[in-house]
Amino acid sequence: MALLDLAPSRVMTREALAARLWEGAPAVKANASLRTLVSRIRAWEQGTSDTVLKVTPFTLGRDDTTLPSDLSRFLAIESVDSAASLRLLSELYAGDFLADIGDGAELTAQWLAEQRTWLRDRFVKLALAGVQHASGEVAQQVLRRLADEAPYDDAVARASMVAARHDPLEVRAVYDRYAARLSVDLGNAPEARTDALLRELTNETPAAAQFRLDEPSPAMAVSVDSIPRVLILPPADSPLPVPDRKLGEMLIDEVTHTLGRLRTFAVFAPHTARALANSPFPSGNPYGADYLVTARFAPSAPDTRLCIALTRLETHEQLLSEELRFTPADLSAHHFHLAAAIGTRLASGIERTERRVYRTTGSANAYVHYLLGCEDVRSVDLRIIRRAMSHFRKALKLSRDFAPARAMLARAISVEWLLLDRDERARIEKAIALAREATDLDPLDPNGHREVGHALIYAGAIDEAVESLRSAAQLGPHSADVLFQYGDGLTHQGNIAEARQVLDKALALNPLAPDLYYWASASVDYFLGDYASASATAGHMKNRGPAARFIAAVEAMNGNLDEAARHRDIYLAEHPDFRLADYLFPFKPRELEHYFEGLRRAGFV
Repeated sequence: MALLDLAPSRVMTREALAARLWEGAPAVKANASLRTLVSRIRAWEQGTSDTVLKVTPFTLGRDDTTLPSDLSRFLAIESVDSAASLRLLSELYAGDFLADIGDGAELTAQWLAEQRTWLRDRFVKLALAGVQHASGEVAQQVLRRLADEAPYDDAVARASMVAARHDPLEVRAVYDRYAARLSVDLGNAPEARTDALLRELTNETPAAAQFRLDEPSPAMAVSVDSIPRVLILPPADSPLPVPDRKLGEMLIDEVTHTLGRLRTFAVFAPHTARALANSPFPSGNPYGADYLVTARFAPSAPDTRLCIALTRLETHEQLLSEELRFTPADLSAHHFHLAAAIGTRLASGIERTERRVYRTTGSANAYVHYLLGCEDVRSVDLRIIRRAMSHFRKALKLSRDFAPARAMLARAISVEWLLLDRDERARIEKAIALAREATDLDPLDPNGHREVGHALIYAGAIDEAVESLRSAAQLGPHSADVLFQYGDGLTHQGNIAEARQVLDKALALNPLAPDLYYWASASVDYFLGDYASASATAGHMKNRGPAARFIAAVEAMNGNLDEAARHRDIYLAEHPDFRLADYLFPFKPRELEHYFEGLRRAGFV
């Protein structure tokens, strides 16, 4: 029922539903299982006079005439305007969606993660609106729930402060608890609006919370105790001709080097791997490998098959089984590309497994916190960015010299600075320092150089920033995230035509891009004078709120003054004291004046 209640129009084809419910099973078997399930449901319906499913020869669905579930009742709530509706909302949302169900297969795991996040965010939004219309124990219980569901959300802290407005001491206590949580977990302070509310409710000025980060540690390799250790065995003896066997060994060596370059795996050296290739894997796993990759060549005219298997040694679970067909000529001419393709599949398999282990057991090492943070840091939602910061900081507590986590913590701080839009130079300096530490730890990783450049832009050192971003692009010429940041840097430098080319390549590599890509791409359209394209590109953003000021300028230049005024008001509601003289983000004079023209037309002063 959950699949149908969450489906568009609450309808799915029989084939799609069967494939999702019995993921990985042959289509014939899955369709037969679905027919059996529907038959049992129809028999139950006849005995109860209730309807669970709307059944057609080709589809299954649910609507307002079918038996409601807690999920469908939750999804039906559009607003919360009383204590009774707030209580109902809290009862219907009991916590993580299908929390007692493991992630299962790959598509199911992804779907569960997405739905859990979306439903949690929906609860937070509705509950925040609802506590304004309720008081007493119901409101207090919901505010406590909100603090658990969104621990770094200033809106939740402000709602709790407003609920305690008749007791200035309690208002101060709520603020202090929230400020301490932000400081300890994220090294940050509450938003200016939260500080202003504290002054309004208590007639006092809060002490500034200080940013704290553990002292940087000496440059050294990441601890292999905190990241997955992968043993890649070369192909065992096979009937292939000797030259082809040697090429096969070279291919597997290149896969080893490919994973090693990712900096998020510890890969055993080929010498050890070759020594183990033609003998049984030692009992007891004396070398401490987490994952085992085995390879086998199987000749079959007119080509050759390479069979790759990935196994998690702790559970003996086979996570991946790939078969690649090629001719000896392909192997000779394209073994680097083949190695890259195999390496990517192996890396994805390991990452999915590490995330699944965390979500089902709660046991997270530094690498898993890093992966979870990387999921969140793509957002332009302040609460989600702060969740990413928390993951990266936990990763660094477990492995102080984990260079990728240090670089991504720098990124999270820079994105947070962008979203807060307030002049806190110490935050950007901290991001620069973290990113430089990451490049010292791993000078060949493009992400460290990317984050140095990213933060330097906000510090106003545009030319130096672009040099760092150019270095990142040279180290990662096919990384969409690196190219996106390089294109954004070129925009700030005033090289608009080159920025357009670079961002087009980034979007080609990441066609379902995060919001920041579209924001940067729309900025280039704006500076090229193509305001219609800028508006269309910004329209691809899932969360347009953080870009409201920019969109106001775009729509003003388009002549859509009503829409420009609407987005201006959205921005000023979050930043009521903003004046053009306070604008923080550096551009070259020509682009800055061009942008200010749009802002003035939109009504900013």
